[in-house]
Amino acid sequence: MAAPCTAQVPRLLAREIQGLCYGAEVLPVALCSSLTERCLDVGLRAFAPSDVCGIMDALARQAFVHEELVSAALKRMHQGAIAQTPPAALRAWLGALVAMRAPVPAEHFDACLAALASPRCRDVAAATAGPLLRDVLLANVVLSSRPLRRANGLVGHLLGSIMQPTSVSGEPGHVGAAAHVALSDVAWLAENMPPSWLRPPAPHHAAVLEAAQALSREPPRSLPEASPGSLGLPTTIHAAVRQALVRLRCPPAAPEEALAALGGSPCGHGQGSSPIVLPDLRVIVEVLGPLDELRGASPGAPWSACAA
Repeated sequence: MAAPCTAQVPRLLAREIQGLCYGAEVLPVALCSSLTERCLDVGLRAFAPSDVCGIMDALARQAFVHEELVSAALKRMHQGAIAQTPPAALRAWLGALVAMRAPVPAEHFDACLAALASPRCRDVAAATAGPLLRDVLLANVVLSSRPLRRANGLVGHLLGSIMQPTSVSGEPGHVGAAAHVALSDVAWLAENMPPSWLRPPAPHHAAVLEAAQALSREPPRSLPEASPGSLGLPTTIHAAVRQALVRLRCPPAAPEEALAALGGSPCGHGQGSSPIVLPDLRVIVEVLGPLDELRGASPGAPWSACAA
């Protein structure tokens, strides 16, 4: 079998990384490190911008951080590369930087937002606008003396996009399940953890955020009540889990199975093995274990050197 030509190696490597990382299992750190080293050996300048975004998104889904790769990716994704990147890949790029808690230079952040605000990217569906807005607010932006020019304008545009008619109902103001969850997160961030560059929203956008906060505070109504502690969980945790399941539109017919997967079994022993199917979000959630920290190729917390 003929070996692939040199020009095909980056594309094939990007597809290999995505195929492995998008699988159901958690990859060993050694394998993630090997994949990133292969990328660095080839050189990220040999990869198309969309492939760089795909690699970073794939590794972020594995909660794996390689600081040298992130630094090289930021250099590869210069302003000219950002302008060539498709909208979906650019959204994945921002999401990966947020998931990896990577410091993002203000100039790079502004260039990404400028591309997302361009005519080719402005038509954003409600289900996409919510998660994108959440990533924009969560980005770890390293501010400079120059103010961000695009950030607040894009925030307003995305809030308006969330309230546009959806493909499901076609009704103005209807927010789908995925957009509702993201919008609730955005409302909480805007009130409790706003970025320093965020300005007060316009009155009609403030009304959207207030409505999202009011909906997220409503007591659970779609799931039947269960006896406290029936799954070996404290009453407060049991109630909090049930509230989260309501926000995620968990199927109401199987609350006990969902609660068992999130924290315990009918016998009171935590298993964390049964997946939770969320059809409205097109997501299957599986609790693998206590993955509170990002994994990295070197010991210590990621970005410790950058934070110093």
